Amino acid sequence: MTSSKPPIPSLPSLRWSRFFLFFLLGALPFLSAAQGQYSLERTTPLTPSRANYWDWQSLFSEPYHFERRSSIIQVGTGVVGTVDVAGRAAELDQVDVKTFLPALHLMYERQVWENVGVGLSVGTQMWKVPVFNYQYRYYTGGLHAAYHFNVLEKLDPYLALGATYRRMVLTNTDRRVANDQVTPHFLIGARYYFKPKMGAYLEWGRNTTAGLKFGLAFYLS
Repeated sequence: MTSSKPPIPSLPSLRWSRFFLFFLLGALPFLSAAQGQYSLERTTPLTPSRANYWDWQSLFSEPYHFERRSSIIQVGTGVVGTVDVAGRAAELDQVDVKTFLPALHLMYERQVWENVGVGLSVGTQMWKVPVFNYQYRYYTGGLHAAYHFNVLEKLDPYLALGATYRRMVLTNTDRRVANDQVTPHFLIGARYYFKPKMGAYLEWGRNTTAGLKFGLAFYLS
């Protein structure tokens, strides 16, 4: 027998977020020490310092696509959701949940100090339960600090740490229930620029509505 009150899915657990938080906090002193040893002058990425050896010190030089006062805008989608709406509803109520708005993400990042940038991100995803005329609406808003590495002229890899506000809302014509939560997040990603001001990105992290994210990146210098 089906229920007339679909549940609000639980929001992401903090277990893995805490692990990545401690990992990145432990790495930050080493990144800062390495950054302080080298000039911010642009160097040729990964130029061999001698035959058959890479110059690892150039990783902490100014990246080609993360110059002083530059900005980045990302627009994309994702897979591997941070909440399992369909699975949870099917388990408790034996009803089908259909996605009517896929995971969508928008991010803006600004260079603030050397290889460090600060970013703002928003995301949303929506589902519906046709048999009950219910809708699940999932919204996120996040803030993070990212460290960028100098690897190749067209490649911009980075690590980030931040916090995300999450809101899951269940609505129909006469009912509205919400669940709110703030969680830390760790993010690893890279952008590849196939044009001077435009590229593609790939990220893994629980900072929005999907874990694995991809889309277009626009570079503003």
